[in-house]
Amino acid sequence: MEAIRQILSTLKLAEALKRELRHSWLSDGRQESVAEHTYQMALMALFIAPYLESKVNLEHTFKLILVHDLVEAVTGDIPFFEASDRKAQKATLESEAIAKIRDLLPTEIGPDVHSLWNEFETGRSLEAKFARALDNLEVQLQHNLASLETWKPIEHELVYTKMDKHCSHDSFLRAFCDAVKGEAELKLTEGGILVNEIKEMLAGSKAASIVTARFPIKLQKLDAYSSLGEGIWGSVFDLEDGTVLKLARERCAGIGSGREKIEREFIVLAALGSRSQSDGLCIPRALGHGIIPDQVHPDPTLWLHTTKVPGITRKVAELRSLSADATKEVASSIGKALWGLHRDLDRAQVRDTLASTSESLQTVQSEFGDDPQAAEFVMKIQKFVGSASEKSAMVIHGDFNISNILFEMNQVKSIVDFAETRCGLYEDDLASIITELPAFRGPMIAAFEEVSGYKVDDRRLLTAQAIFELFTFAISGRQKNMAERSDSQQRLQGLLEALA
Repeated sequence: MEAIRQILSTLKLAEALKRELRHSWLSDGRQESVAEHTYQMALMALFIAPYLESKVNLEHTFKLILVHDLVEAVTGDIPFFEASDRKAQKATLESEAIAKIRDLLPTEIGPDVHSLWNEFETGRSLEAKFARALDNLEVQLQHNLASLETWKPIEHELVYTKMDKHCSHDSFLRAFCDAVKGEAELKLTEGGILVNEIKEMLAGSKAASIVTARFPIKLQKLDAYSSLGEGIWGSVFDLEDGTVLKLARERCAGIGSGREKIEREFIVLAALGSRSQSDGLCIPRALGHGIIPDQVHPDPTLWLHTTKVPGITRKVAELRSLSADATKEVASSIGKALWGLHRDLDRAQVRDTLASTSESLQTVQSEFGDDPQAAEFVMKIQKFVGSASEKSAMVIHGDFNISNILFEMNQVKSIVDFAETRCGLYEDDLASIITELPAFRGPMIAAFEEVSGYKVDDRRLLTAQAIFELFTFAISGRQKNMAERSDSQQRLQGLLEALA
């Protein structure tokens, strides 16, 4: 019978999960297999499910757990913190692997398995959120049982940054997370690790917020300061003391929430801290952020105070008129600076506080429900994005365009505006520059690949350009800028045709 043959073939493939080893060790010194990780997650689900605030379908949860790492029978395990070309391609490799497994199975089963895997990746159901929490908790639980010598230094910090986000939706999961974290702290302390120093470093953003939570100037004096720039969200002012002040609205024609953007930028800049000096690249240092009291000023309502960084802005029109040699020089500098930025963002360990590209697309879909064209474009683009950003460990700038780059002659000196920082693919940051300055594509990508060792994928780059155009299309509609919306629509349709 054909169905029996297909099931047997898939089970033979899945046997690899018993042999595939993870970056986790057991209490007897042996490495944990993927299958053992999955078993422990299922056991945790059985024990914890009765205590959840919102009841889950345990059978469905078991299915999600069984399927969530099935792709690793094809791809192998790729650790969370690994930095490699293989890691950069992880989302694509896993999407291809689950499609292969779907096609191996009978048609009555394959699509369901594929759907379960996607559900886990996106965390769109209560059961998926529960399973994703267990996935992260099990890792730390196993680390606590193993010798501290098996931990990498970065895993000392992950005790405080990796689990909380996934457990925040349920009080029992939060309490369970605290208990696991407490055991980890005890292990670290007994091993001579200064836990308080780790906490102080990671809590730097909170401490800074408390110290400088007062608005840095009297708002009535704002007119006395020169403006460094203005956008749809607000304005940036030079306070003439080596610092700048960004004011933002809670809502405008843009996508998302002004409060979320200010808080995100503050967290990212605070986490970067002293790490924000890669090869001479300057990034602002966070000094404080907060809400402007209504009685002082109703709009804008939010502020961010940072250090001022060196460099000058350059217009797209000016850069388009550069000579061939100057174009190559500037584009190469951007490519190298972007890799330095990505390296710093990766070291900052802020990934678990950020949204992914697919989640950003969901925000567009939810906010533009009354714009059927935008909603249609989101659905088309989501087919190409899949879960690329969900499983990617790469943190990207998210709004890497010419207006956010400061230059010294033809070299990048500083990068600003981290309000859109998210998890995604390197191509996402390259896309907006290429859209603005097509002539920069070749030398910029060549320089980026040279310093990073990463091979830029043309198809992912097209997808990233489509996402960039989608945001332009949606926002221009809100602004009633029909000329820009029409131009953006044509470019977007062309990109989607190239991807089809």
